[in-house]
Amino acid sequence: MCKLNAPQFTDEDAARKYLEAIRWPHGPVCPHCGTVDKAYATKRPGKYRCASKECRKDFTVKVGTVFESSHIQLHKWLLAAYLLCSSKNLMPSAESTTCRTRSLGGLPLRWVRRRLSPS
Repeated sequence: MCKLNAPQFTDEDAARKYLEAIRWPHGPVCPHCGTVDKAYATKRPGKYRCASKECRKDFTVKVGTVFESSHIQLHKWLLAAYLLCSSKNLMPSAESTTCRTRSLGGLPLRWVRRRLSPS
């Protein structure tokens, strides 16, 4: 099976779950107060609410990351990061044109390589 057809690269919900597993291996962590594993899921998929009495703020896995205020879907970000990490020369121009990843110009590549490198 081609890795580019993996669910986290084609489905938004699978991409969110994949990033949650990477970012929060021991349960959700509130990015506002830092409370670990005391958040609960709301009715919206992927949205959590901090259970700390002082905080009670909503958050998602994208809060505090380069994905937070992006209009690009998360599965497209993960695909672009995978292509960047798996390419020997970062990203050949033919791949960047085909995959439309030119919008990643300001992305810190060291951060991507460390956290989302392919296994």
